Amino acid sequence: MKNNQIIFTEIHKAELLEKEKGDPTGTEVLVRMEYTVVSGGTERACILGMQNTAQEFPMSLGYCGVGRVEAVGPFVKTVQEGDRVLVYHGQHSKYNIRPETDITKVDFDENRVSSLEAAFVIIASMGLGGV
Repeated sequence: MKNNQIIFTEIHKAELLEKEKGDPTGTEVLVRMEYTVVSGGTERACILGMQNTAQEFPMSLGYCGVGRVEAVGPFVKTVQEGDRVLVYHGQHSKYNIRPETDITKVDFDENRVSSLEAAFVIIASMGLGGV
């Protein structure tokens, strides 16, 4: 199955490319994303080729997002297929495979906290950490 992913291919250029999705192993979790959060700082710095970035292209970025678990590795204990989850250090792509330690189950009802709202939890916590 294909995975659409935003890749920064060179300075001033980001592309939506297709890559193979892959399957989770061990303690990995496969999540079909609903939303990913774009950072106005990091993504902007990379697209502009600013000196505070790695400037190694191609590169894939991402902070966090929300989606539904589609599959889990055999040793995953905290989430299961169908769970709505927050993905930490994910990528801007249709699917993310992340270690279970980067996945947090979103227990709130969707009428109480939407997936769009939940997607901002981690990036909002960075600002709160600064305070």
